[in-house]
Amino acid sequence: MINLDDRAIAEWDENETFLMLHLTRRIRDKSTCFPSIQTIVEDTRWSKSKVLRIKTQCIEKGILSSEIRFKDGGSQTSNLYEIKTDRLSFYVNAQGK
Repeated sequence: MINLDDRAIAEWDENETFLMLHLTRRIRDKSTCFPSIQTIVEDTRWSKSKVLRIKTQCIEKGILSSEIRFKDGGSQTSNLYEIKTDRLSFYVNAQGK
């Protein structure tokens, strides 16, 4: 379950909120997730350019960070995203789901 602090409504536009909700939905450990851009495109049904633009806005606002990750062979893999705001939280049930 995702909890959105209503103060975020005044601070973020609807696209930033939508992206942050989709990224929060993918968190598995702490406040990080690592979906590919293609996965985010599929989740949001946005174009790749819109995903990149809104992601950049969220990073500039300080509510999201993005770290480039590499495989052992040196090729790039999906970025690691960290939610950097207290305006979003998520809960898991006793079974960890």
